[in-house]
This record gives sequence, C-alpha cells and structure tokens, in this order.
Amino acid sequence: GELRGIGSGQKEGFTMVNAFELANIKKLNSPWAKNLTTLASSEKIPSSLVITFPQFIQPNLIQELTTALLKIGGEASSQPILSELRLKGFQKAPSI
Repeated sequence: GELRGIGSGQKEGFTMVNAFELANIKKLNSPWAKNLTTLASSEKIPSSLVITFPQFIQPNLIQELTTALLKIGGEASSQPILSELRLKGFQKAPSI
C-alpha cells in the first residue's frame, strides 16, 4: 500500500493515521515500517468528529442526525457496528 511505498522509498509523501493505526505500525518489524517517521501528532480527541456544513443540509436534518448519533451509544443493537468502527458512541462537541 501507500505506507509501504513511502517507507521503502518508492514513493514520496505524507499520510495521516489515527492512534490505532499508529500503534499497529509500531508493532511491524519490516524494514519499510522502521523507515517511517512521525512528523507531528495532534492532541488526542475522545471520539471521531462528525462535521456538517449548514449551507448544504437543512437545520432540522442536522438536529435529527445529532439526536440519532447521541442515542446510538446506549443501544445494544448498535454495539456491533460501533465496535467495528472502534467507537463507544458519540458525544456533543462545541461548534467549530
């Protein structure tokens, strides 16, 4: 993939990875993985962000989506998909 190409010198570039991916990359023993360097790390955020663009979506739909996402973490039927996404649920964040 892309990381292997960068680490082996076949490609030039940068990529962004999340904490889970970085932890797994650090476990790799292959030479190309050892050539990868972390240039910068951001602050840890407690959960993935869901960003909406008000100019493209009606305000009532934003509110419906927010309500549904906040509710999903407490529903047993949602746990398999949340686990697959490596999430526990969603929380309300301040507007950006």
